[in-house]
Amino acid sequence: MDGLDTALDIELAEVCGGLNQLHARLVRLVAGALTAEGWAGDGVRSPEHWLVLRAGLSPSRAREVVALARREAELPTLMDTFAGGQLSLDQVSTVARHAPAPMERPR
Repeated sequence: MDGLDTALDIELAEVCGGLNQLHARLVRLVAGALTAEGWAGDGVRSPEHWLVLRAGLSPSRAREVVALARREAELPTLMDTFAGGQLSLDQVSTVARHAPAPMERPR
């Protein structure tokens, strides 16, 4: 590997880590919106629909984010690692989809 590959790898890791942190922030925002019903409004059918309209997410990605938001308090270690940028949205979604509810202590 030459210097260019190393610099590219470092920049890619930085960008992906930042993207992971922003996705974690989005999940936390949605968790708050679920609690406060901040997503509800004229013509909005569901939290997923709200994300499609307001965030431009695809319906499948919106379902994934809402599912994570619903489990956010159940999986604090996973969510903290996600917020730190070490895990991607796809990785966290896979773990959350298969982890049993009592996997961790709630916050």
